[in-house]
Amino acid sequence: MTGQLIRAANGRRSAVALCFGLLVACTNSNTSNDAGQTAAPSVPPAAAAQHNPVPASAESVAAGRTLYAQNCVYCHGDTGKGDGPAAVSLTVRPTDLTNPASGELSDGALFWKISEGHSPMPAHQRLLSSDDRWTIVNYLRTLSPQS
Repeated sequence: MTGQLIRAANGRRSAVALCFGLLVACTNSNTSNDAGQTAAPSVPPAAAAQHNPVPASAESVAAGRTLYAQNCVYCHGDTGKGDGPAAVSLTVRPTDLTNPASGELSDGALFWKISEGHSPMPAHQRLLSSDDRWTIVNYLRTLSPQS
């Protein structure tokens, strides 16, 4: 029983870390916010130009929705509006992923931000497979219209 509780707690910490990271990573400037946190660095042009190798099929979007529920919903909420249960304890509101500005980011930019992380989010290239990160990108595309 204790082992199950420890694994569950570790899973929640990882999910919250991903959520916090997406919050920070969805900004695209090198400025500090009111809380003194440094915003995410700009995405390198080569990373932003990457194309998603995972087709945005109904299956991949459904898989991305599951990964989102496991890793992002705590901060970004069920519908991506930044109103997850952990959001109330944050000094900076989580990014509203339904905002059209989120849809303006390229697939490569979203993938890079998830992969590289930015404090407090760890780099998720070791926590999630490449296909899982691209699959999350496919799901994120359903939350915000692209221009």
